[in-house]
Amino acid sequence: MSSSNKTENADVVCSSCEQVESEATDQQSEDTRRENVVKNDSHSEELSPEKACDCQIEIDELKKRIKDLEERREVEKFGVRRFMASDSDIRFYTGLPDYATFIALYNFVKPKPGFSLNYYNGYTNASKDPSYIVSRGRPRNLCELDELFLTLTRLRLGLLEKDLGDTFNILQQEVSQVFATWIDRLYYCLGQLSFKTDRESTKKNLPKCFKPDYEDVYLIIDCTEIFIEKPSQIIQQSCTWSEYKGHNTGKGLIAISPLLLPVFVSEIFPGSKSDEDILRDSGILSLAQEGDRWLADKGFIVQHILDNYGVIVETPEKLSGKTQFTPEQDIHNRKNSQVRVHVERAIRRVKVFRILKGNLPIRYVHHISKLWKVCCWLTAFLPPLVSASSELLEESRKESSMFCHSLRPQGLTFYLDNQNTG
Repeated sequence: MSSSNKTENADVVCSSCEQVESEATDQQSEDTRRENVVKNDSHSEELSPEKACDCQIEIDELKKRIKDLEERREVEKFGVRRFMASDSDIRFYTGLPDYATFIALYNFVKPKPGFSLNYYNGYTNASKDPSYIVSRGRPRNLCELDELFLTLTRLRLGLLEKDLGDTFNILQQEVSQVFATWIDRLYYCLGQLSFKTDRESTKKNLPKCFKPDYEDVYLIIDCTEIFIEKPSQIIQQSCTWSEYKGHNTGKGLIAISPLLLPVFVSEIFPGSKSDEDILRDSGILSLAQEGDRWLADKGFIVQHILDNYGVIVETPEKLSGKTQFTPEQDIHNRKNSQVRVHVERAIRRVKVFRILKGNLPIRYVHHISKLWKVCCWLTAFLPPLVSASSELLEESRKESSMFCHSLRPQGLTFYLDNQNTG
């Protein structure tokens, strides 16, 4: 046999020996590990009851600490639970007066037991009532309370989706889906509320500022405009252009009752549409009854329309070529303005939701009516525009002013007398 063959055979023998030794070593280490496990198990079984009890107590304390840390983390992250103890923060982020009102709104709009919201982007999909469709897709990163809080925060502050995504630690796409879904939910639920009252109840609960000259008023109406981005198509630019605002706008009609609730909120119409056409096309004429009295701004030239319904539309007097108003006209205008100003205050309340300020993105144009109506309906959850305390305070101020005015000459004489004697 040649020397090369001998060398190869020796190498084979050596490698086989090394493999056998490696397997033996592995088997020995495995046996050692098993013995250690058995020893540990026997040692654990040999723990005294006192030591086992101490270990259990320590485990319970650690579990409690972990739970407390998780709850603290849940409270400290940006969401409604973080601000639940501060009414001022709730007002700032949601526009609602306090946390209790927020919870009341959530309990009203949350899905029924056994149903979930159907999340979608709101730009291409459509759904009559998203709460009656079982949710699809991956689990949500926010609970429903925080999703409603996110929606109200965007309405109130007008924040961008990217900003909200970074604040709530979710994707921008999820912000868009959550916002569109909850706007639909709010629109569906709040739209079922009726703020209309019968004439008798209205007169019975009429604020004092309407007495005695405006006790038969049923509605106060006015229009407002919302700025939108300039459309790309020329026809849409022309339809939405408002000569009054000098901007592309959408125009909506709101009507409040003497109880200062939003009885009627119209769809959003193109900014070029006149008040007369909006009154005719909005559907508010269904509320007209013979003998009613409505208040409106002097720009509403609609008496010829409401004559067919037996409704009187009272507007401020116009100069009509005169140099000044007569005393009677001036008194009438002052009284009319003191009552009609409440609809302007109601519109200012709606515009507190800053998403309606500035230029609304063009991709929200098909959502603009829902946004406008939801913001109007949310004002019904706010404290009343005119409270009994404010009326009493106003009366006391008037009486105090009249009393001081009647004593002013005597007071001045008394002051001069004291100065002279001093």
